[in-house]
Amino acid sequence: MPVQDKPHLPPYSIFHPDNMVPGITPTTTPEQREILIARNEQRQALMRAEHDMNMSALKLDPVPLARQRWERKMVIRSIQRRGRMTADVKLARSERQSLYKSHNLPTSVKKLTKVMRQIQGMTLEEAMVQLRFSRKKVARDIIKGLQIARDEAVVKRGMGLGAKIEGPVVDEAEQNEIEELAKKKKKEEEAAEAEMAGQETGERKNRLEVQSKLSGREKELEELRLLNGTRIRPKTGEVTTIELKNGKTKKVYDPTEIYIDQAWVGKGEQWKSLEFRARGRVNTLVHRTTSFSVLLKEEKTRMRISEEIKKKRANRKLWLPLPDRPIPTQRQYCMW
Repeated sequence: MPVQDKPHLPPYSIFHPDNMVPGITPTTTPEQREILIARNEQRQALMRAEHDMNMSALKLDPVPLARQRWERKMVIRSIQRRGRMTADVKLARSERQSLYKSHNLPTSVKKLTKVMRQIQGMTLEEAMVQLRFSRKKVARDIIKGLQIARDEAVVKRGMGLGAKIEGPVVDEAEQNEIEELAKKKKKEEEAAEAEMAGQETGERKNRLEVQSKLSGREKELEELRLLNGTRIRPKTGEVTTIELKNGKTKKVYDPTEIYIDQAWVGKGEQWKSLEFRARGRVNTLVHRTTSFSVLLKEEKTRMRISEEIKKKRANRKLWLPLPDRPIPTQRQYCMW
């Protein structure tokens, strides 16, 4: 179909967009017309912003009165405390954390608990590597959940962004490039065998040129060949040795690295079905679902806890086998 041009209205038409602006009359000068048009555009922008705010208020501010009461209570509490913050508020302002809860998975609480206890306390990268080689069927679903939790922590809380990443990281594009290089290499080997057998082709020269271009890049990509979700970043930077709660030591290269501080499971929906067996017997099968939750924090938190442990150990009183104090219950005769 031929493209139809939009109708052009003359500037003196009452239907012209400029003439629809409030305040513009046929006697308006061009300078005044520009000022009125600019004011109208600002007014329209404010109206659009207000409209967007009203549309998003259903999700962002569903109960305005409850929010106002909560804000009033917080203001009164801060005045009563004279601006002094509690320890929990200070930690919430200085340290980041992100809570993620998965959907219900078709497994039981006992099976999922064993896997969550295994990854509790690990960094996200270490946990994904352990789950990648786990024999548990539910480990694949946990990997997907940890990937979502990691993305939410990075986007919503800004976690894991402090240290500069030195060195390449494998992504899907790199993975596809690796696979293409492997296919090309296989084809080149087959062509080389054909050439050795005497079957010369006209593309031999082009093939050698491509091989020379990819020879240096192929070694670099082979070193980075990892599955999606298990990208290990190079450990560079200043090393800090911390002490964990269980007494073990750990080296921290990136204070903003994300680790799993807490991991727990919860019961989901369950239903029953009948299994008909021989001799008129019927078994009742219970189908269970379970969800898991992870609380992600940065290594800064463990570094602070390590300092508190060392400080508490240094400040404790020295144990004395014979304390220097007066002997109680002294008598001039024996008590036995």
